[in-house]
Amino acid sequence: MKKLNLGCGYNKLNGYINLDYEEKNNPDIVWNLNSYPYPFTDNEFDYIRASNIIEHITDVTKAMNELWRITKSTGEIYISVPHYNHIDSYSDVTHIHFFSPDSFDMFAKDEECYHITDRKFVMLEKNIVSSGFGRFVPKRLLWCLSLMIGNLVSRIEVRLRPIKEKKVKL
Repeated sequence: MKKLNLGCGYNKLNGYINLDYEEKNNPDIVWNLNSYPYPFTDNEFDYIRASNIIEHITDVTKAMNELWRITKSTGEIYISVPHYNHIDSYSDVTHIHFFSPDSFDMFAKDEECYHITDRKFVMLEKNIVSSGFGRFVPKRLLWCLSLMIGNLVSRIEVRLRPIKEKKVKL
């Protein structure tokens, strides 16, 4: 199983190819994720981990297209981003984008109202991770309250699988 840890920082993982743009982090590959295409072949990875990195990328759609390209059709992509209403989302001045629980839905296959890319994914799982008092609030209520009250939800996690239709020869 070939695995990629995007934007690893100091959190290098065993069994993964660890990628970061900072040489001081001593990653396996030094690469700026705002440079396209990524230095991998099509359908190379079984699993990609992108924890606390997507919010730093200039063009999320281009990045998602690249993740689609380098992930196998049976592969999985795990993304974790800060919730837009949490203080951590704004306290880091390098954050370019802010995400709600529904932000990644526009990349899902059945989402008809958005046509930002033809690269689609299946949403395998979507979670909100609570913090502080939010840990004691039922998930359904927390989901609604997270839109109004900051710091109840610290981050959003999604698991996606690329949809890669096989072409049929006639």
